[in-house]
Amino acid sequence: MPKQTLLQKILNRETILYLVFGVLTTIVNMGVYWVSMRAFAALGWQGVGHLLDASKNYDYLDADIIAWVLSVLFAFVSNKLFVFESKSWQRKVALREFGAFVSARVVSLGVDIGGMFLLVSVLALDVWAGGLLLRWWDIPLAHSVSDTMVQYSLLAKCIVQVLIVLLNYAFSKWFIFKKK
Repeated sequence: MPKQTLLQKILNRETILYLVFGVLTTIVNMGVYWVSMRAFAALGWQGVGHLLDASKNYDYLDADIIAWVLSVLFAFVSNKLFVFESKSWQRKVALREFGAFVSARVVSLGVDIGGMFLLVSVLALDVWAGGLLLRWWDIPLAHSVSDTMVQYSLLAKCIVQVLIVLLNYAFSKWFIFKKK
């Protein structure tokens, strides 16, 4: 058998399907996040964290958790069936895989929430990016402050998702759906 190049090792059926379903999972995550943020803005919800620190909005963290739960369920089924082709639904196998999958995703949720908190609350990426884009293009991208928060926290979400995709692939390939 001829030796594979690095590109051939990277671009195989599994990684291409992982990227396709990763994009779909990200769309689920981002879509649910956006809908949740819009709903929270309409309801005036400022997040559970607001109960502890009334000076700030933490609605983006609540939206992040809701998006995570739904995208993890989608990702488990698509990764199990299509990417890593683990076809067994025997109770013991499925529960082990689901438990390992959720455990790994809890780690990536910590990275996700930590990254969002760092970029939005600590580094104020939403304010910085919003001001920068408005100065560069002089385009009003939002109709209100809450619309601006939704749009620029999505920028932070996109940045964090790149790291999450890489982390989740490593967990799935080497620990959860590893071939014996």
